[in-house]
Amino acid sequence: MQPIPDLAQTLRWARSLGVIGTKMRSLIHDTTQGMVVEAVRQQFALAEEIFAAGLLPIVEIEVSTALPDDVRRIQELQLRTSIASALEQASEDLRIFLKLTIPVTAGLYTPLMRHAKVYRVLALSGGFSRHYACQQLAQNPGMIASFSRALLEDLRAQMPEAEFNRMLDRSMFEVLGATKNRKDLTEQGSFVQERLADSYSGVIDE
Repeated sequence: MQPIPDLAQTLRWARSLGVIGTKMRSLIHDTTQGMVVEAVRQQFALAEEIFAAGLLPIVEIEVSTALPDDVRRIQELQLRTSIASALEQASEDLRIFLKLTIPVTAGLYTPLMRHAKVYRVLALSGGFSRHYACQQLAQNPGMIASFSRALLEDLRAQMPEAEFNRMLDRSMFEVLGATKNRKDLTEQGSFVQERLADSYSGVIDE
Protein backbone atom coordinates (compact mmCIF):
# COMPACT_ATOMS: atom_id res chain seq x y z
CA MET A 1 0.00 0.00 0.00
CA GLN A 2 1.00 3.60 -0.51
CA PRO A 3 1.90 5.73 2.53
CA ILE A 4 -1.08 7.40 4.25
CA PRO A 5 -0.05 10.91 5.31
CA ASP A 6 -1.66 12.50 8.37
CA LEU A 7 -3.45 9.26 9.27
CA ALA A 8 -3.67 10.06 12.98
CA GLN A 9 -5.33 13.40 12.24
CA THR A 10 -7.75 11.78 9.79
CA LEU A 11 -8.71 9.12 12.33
CA ARG A 12 -9.44 11.75 14.99
CA TRP A 13 -11.56 13.66 12.50
CA ALA A 14 -13.42 10.49 11.49
CA ARG A 15 -14.19 9.62 15.07
CA SER A 16 -15.48 13.13 15.74
CA LEU A 17 -17.99 12.54 12.92
CA GLY A 18 -19.23 9.31 14.48
CA VAL A 19 -17.43 6.96 12.09
CA ILE A 20 -17.02 3.57 13.79
CA GLY A 21 -14.44 1.90 11.55
CA THR A 22 -12.41 1.96 8.37
CA LYS A 23 -10.62 -0.48 6.09
CA MET A 24 -7.41 -0.87 4.14
CA ARG A 25 -7.45 -2.82 0.85
CA SER A 26 -4.62 -4.90 -0.57
CA LEU A 27 -4.89 -6.91 -3.81
CA ILE A 28 -2.76 -10.01 -4.38
CA HIS A 29 -2.62 -10.43 -8.14
CA ASP A 30 0.51 -12.51 -8.78
CA THR A 31 2.39 -15.54 -7.48
CA THR A 32 4.96 -13.69 -5.36
CA GLN A 33 4.90 -15.32 -1.93
CA GLY A 34 6.52 -12.34 -0.23
CA MET A 35 3.67 -10.08 -1.36
CA VAL A 36 1.19 -11.86 0.93
CA VAL A 37 3.47 -11.59 3.96
CA GLU A 38 4.14 -7.89 3.31
CA ALA A 39 0.46 -7.11 2.76
CA VAL A 40 -0.43 -8.70 6.10
CA ARG A 41 2.37 -6.83 7.85
CA GLN A 42 1.22 -3.48 6.43
CA GLN A 43 -2.43 -4.14 7.19
CA PHE A 44 -1.86 -5.13 10.80
CA ALA A 45 0.40 -2.14 11.44
CA LEU A 46 -2.41 0.14 10.28
CA ALA A 47 -5.00 -1.91 12.18
CA GLU A 48 -3.13 -1.27 15.42
CA GLU A 49 -3.11 2.48 14.75
CA ILE A 50 -6.79 2.55 13.80
CA PHE A 51 -7.83 0.54 16.85
CA ALA A 52 -5.74 2.71 19.16
CA ALA A 53 -7.60 5.74 17.75
CA GLY A 54 -10.90 4.22 18.88
CA LEU A 55 -12.12 2.87 15.52
CA LEU A 56 -12.67 -0.68 14.30
CA PRO A 57 -10.16 -1.79 11.66
CA ILE A 58 -11.25 -3.89 8.69
CA VAL A 59 -8.31 -5.83 7.29
CA GLU A 60 -9.13 -6.41 3.61
CA ILE A 61 -6.73 -8.56 1.60
CA GLU A 62 -8.13 -9.75 -1.70
CA VAL A 63 -6.56 -12.64 -3.57
CA SER A 64 -7.48 -11.95 -7.19
CA THR A 65 -10.02 -14.39 -8.63
CA ALA A 66 -8.32 -13.86 -12.01
CA LEU A 67 -5.50 -16.12 -10.80
CA PRO A 68 -5.74 -19.85 -11.60
CA ASP A 69 -7.30 -21.88 -8.80
CA ASP A 70 -4.08 -23.77 -8.04
CA VAL A 71 -2.24 -20.46 -7.59
CA ARG A 72 -5.06 -19.06 -5.48
CA ARG A 73 -4.91 -22.10 -3.19
CA ILE A 74 -1.23 -21.48 -2.50
CA GLN A 75 -1.69 -17.75 -1.93
CA GLU A 76 -4.75 -18.23 0.27
CA LEU A 77 -3.01 -20.80 2.43
CA GLN A 78 -0.08 -18.41 2.82
CA LEU A 79 -2.54 -15.66 3.66
CA ARG A 80 -4.21 -17.72 6.39
CA THR A 81 -0.83 -18.65 7.86
CA SER A 82 0.39 -15.04 7.80
CA ILE A 83 -2.80 -13.68 9.35
CA ALA A 84 -2.74 -16.31 12.09
CA SER A 85 0.84 -15.37 12.91
CA ALA A 86 0.03 -11.65 12.88
CA LEU A 87 -2.91 -12.21 15.24
CA GLU A 88 -0.68 -13.97 17.73
CA GLN A 89 1.85 -11.13 17.60
CA ALA A 90 -0.73 -8.34 17.72
CA SER A 91 -1.60 -6.29 20.80
CA GLU A 92 -3.63 -8.28 23.30
CA ASP A 93 -6.63 -5.96 23.08
CA LEU A 94 -6.68 -5.59 19.28
CA ARG A 95 -9.99 -6.53 17.64
CA ILE A 96 -10.49 -6.60 13.87
CA PHE A 97 -12.78 -7.60 11.06
CA LEU A 98 -11.22 -9.64 8.26
CA LYS A 99 -12.52 -9.11 4.73
CA LEU A 100 -11.24 -11.82 2.39
CA THR A 101 -11.96 -13.37 -0.98
CA ILE A 102 -14.08 -16.53 -0.71
CA PRO A 103 -11.38 -19.23 -0.72
CA VAL A 104 -10.94 -21.99 -3.28
CA THR A 105 -10.64 -24.50 -0.43
CA ALA A 106 -13.92 -24.47 1.47
CA GLY A 107 -13.55 -23.78 5.18
CA LEU A 108 -9.98 -22.53 4.85
CA TYR A 109 -10.58 -19.51 7.05
CA THR A 110 -12.59 -21.28 9.78
CA PRO A 111 -9.63 -21.23 12.23
CA LEU A 112 -9.43 -17.44 11.86
CA MET A 113 -13.12 -17.09 12.72
CA ARG A 114 -12.45 -18.74 16.07
CA HIS A 115 -9.66 -16.37 17.06
CA ALA A 116 -10.48 -14.07 19.99
CA LYS A 117 -9.13 -11.00 18.17
CA VAL A 118 -11.38 -11.50 15.12
CA TYR A 119 -14.93 -10.13 15.34
CA ARG A 120 -16.08 -11.54 12.00
CA VAL A 121 -14.67 -12.83 8.71
CA LEU A 122 -16.39 -11.03 5.82
CA ALA A 123 -16.52 -12.42 2.29
CA LEU A 124 -15.69 -10.45 -0.85
CA SER A 125 -17.57 -11.48 -3.98
CA GLY A 126 -14.30 -11.04 -5.88
CA GLY A 127 -15.90 -10.03 -9.16
CA PHE A 128 -17.91 -13.25 -9.41
CA SER A 129 -21.58 -13.17 -10.37
CA ARG A 130 -23.91 -13.02 -7.38
CA HIS A 131 -25.23 -16.52 -8.00
CA TYR A 132 -21.74 -18.06 -8.14
CA ALA A 133 -20.48 -16.00 -5.21
CA CYS A 134 -23.45 -17.15 -3.13
CA GLN A 135 -22.80 -20.78 -4.08
CA GLN A 136 -19.21 -20.45 -2.91
CA LEU A 137 -20.15 -18.55 0.24
CA ALA A 138 -22.62 -21.26 1.26
CA GLN A 139 -19.68 -23.70 1.37
CA ASN A 140 -17.93 -21.54 3.97
CA PRO A 141 -20.13 -21.45 7.09
CA GLY A 142 -19.33 -18.52 9.33
CA MET A 143 -18.23 -16.15 6.56
CA ILE A 144 -20.59 -13.21 6.17
CA ALA A 145 -21.29 -11.64 2.78
CA SER A 146 -19.83 -8.19 2.17
CA PHE A 147 -20.83 -7.95 -1.48
CA SER A 148 -21.12 -4.78 -3.52
CA ARG A 149 -20.79 -5.52 -7.24
CA ALA A 150 -22.53 -8.88 -6.86
CA LEU A 151 -25.38 -7.38 -4.85
CA LEU A 152 -26.06 -4.65 -7.40
CA GLU A 153 -25.49 -6.55 -10.65
CA ASP A 154 -29.19 -6.74 -11.68
CA LEU A 155 -30.04 -3.16 -10.77
CA ARG A 156 -30.32 -0.35 -13.32
CA ALA A 157 -30.97 3.34 -12.73
CA GLN A 158 -33.60 3.31 -15.49
CA MET A 159 -35.75 0.62 -13.78
CA PRO A 160 -39.23 1.53 -12.52
CA GLU A 161 -39.15 1.84 -8.73
CA ALA A 162 -41.25 -1.27 -8.11
CA GLU A 163 -39.02 -3.43 -10.31
CA PHE A 164 -35.87 -1.94 -8.78
CA ASN A 165 -37.13 -2.76 -5.28
CA ARG A 166 -38.17 -6.27 -6.30
CA MET A 167 -34.75 -7.04 -7.79
CA LEU A 168 -32.98 -5.58 -4.76
CA ASP A 169 -35.17 -7.70 -2.47
CA ARG A 170 -34.27 -10.85 -4.41
CA SER A 171 -30.58 -10.01 -4.33
CA MET A 172 -30.59 -9.32 -0.60
CA PHE A 173 -32.41 -12.52 0.26
CA GLU A 174 -30.11 -14.58 -1.98
CA VAL A 175 -27.03 -13.14 -0.31
CA LEU A 176 -28.56 -13.49 3.15
CA GLY A 177 -29.53 -17.09 2.39
CA ALA A 178 -25.95 -17.89 1.39
CA THR A 179 -24.60 -16.24 4.55
CA LYS A 180 -26.93 -18.30 6.72
CA ASN A 181 -26.83 -21.32 4.37
CA ARG A 182 -30.62 -21.19 4.03
CA LYS A 183 -32.15 -21.51 0.57
CA ASP A 184 -35.57 -20.49 1.88
CA LEU A 185 -34.41 -16.90 2.29
CA THR A 186 -34.05 -16.49 -1.49
CA GLU A 187 -37.47 -15.19 -2.48
CA GLN A 188 -39.43 -14.06 -5.49
CA GLY A 189 -41.89 -11.26 -4.80
CA SER A 190 -42.24 -8.41 -2.38
CA PHE A 191 -39.90 -7.42 0.40
CA VAL A 192 -40.97 -8.30 3.94
CA GLN A 193 -39.34 -5.75 6.23
CA GLU A 194 -39.83 -7.63 9.48
CA ARG A 195 -38.46 -10.89 8.14
CA LEU A 196 -35.32 -9.29 6.76
CA ALA A 197 -34.71 -7.41 10.01
CA ASP A 198 -35.12 -10.61 12.02
CA SER A 199 -32.81 -12.49 9.65
CA TYR A 200 -30.06 -9.90 9.86
CA SER A 201 -30.37 -9.89 13.65
CA GLY A 202 -29.86 -13.64 13.51
CA VAL A 203 -26.70 -13.26 11.45
CA ILE A 204 -25.30 -10.78 13.96
CA ASP A 205 -26.32 -12.90 16.95
CA GLU A 206 -24.77 -16.02 15.49
